Amino acid sequence: LFFFFNDTATTEIYTEQIVGSVRCVQETGIEFTKYITIAHISDLKNSLSQKNTLPKIQMKLCVSLLKYCDLIRIDQLYYEAGMSAKKINNLSMSFVLLNRYLDIYEAIEDPDTNNLGDNTDFEMTDIPSPYDVTVPEQNCIEDKEKEEIRDWLLQISISQKIEQALPTRQCEKCNTKIFEACLCCPKCKTTWEPCVITGYPLVKGQSTNCRSCGKGGLKEHWSEYLSQFATCPWCKQVPN
Repeated sequence: LFFFFNDTATTEIYTEQIVGSVRCVQETGIEFTKYITIAHISDLKNSLSQKNTLPKIQMKLCVSLLKYCDLIRIDQLYYEAGMSAKKINNLSMSFVLLNRYLDIYEAIEDPDTNNLGDNTDFEMTDIPSPYDVTVPEQNCIEDKEKEEIRDWLLQISISQKIEQALPTRQCEKCNTKIFEACLCCPKCKTTWEPCVITGYPLVKGQSTNCRSCGKGGLKEHWSEYLSQFATCPWCKQVPN
């Protein structure tokens, strides 16, 4: 379909409207994809949790959801990610995430102070800052469990020498050290597709694809997942 305009001003107006419409469609598509991804990761996480299997993959699914904390309840995301890391003895990850969870807990308890501390540990991630997210009005756990978490963190910091930092990898484009779960480099904005099994980035040379739907998964977790399930987690078809 072609349009012809003799008036330059009219042409410019319609061009701007067309470009605006295209951008709107693109943005809508991105948002739709984001919600589909959230639904998939959440459903898979819950399924593995109910079956009490593949705890490492469960942890990565919980961590992957953190980047959507502007759309899902932030305190629960940090709590579940930190506790799932603790469950598999990933102490460094758990230490950082549960410390941040306690900051959010206190901010919910006393919203007037809004004392969330700095965001240094999360600067090289694509996780939204708690300062940019609306926090819930009530906490998701009781004070007793919060104190148990605080005691555990204190014990770990005193009794064990752990690296109090999130695990990193090198961005393939700008070589910056970034959080291993980043789908978007905070520096150069390079993006990666999420693994269909963990939500982690499909880094070059480390992924394989389902032959039925074409969705990609990290090789190490693909084989681990297929040891427990016969079908692709996305299309529910035999992947090979």
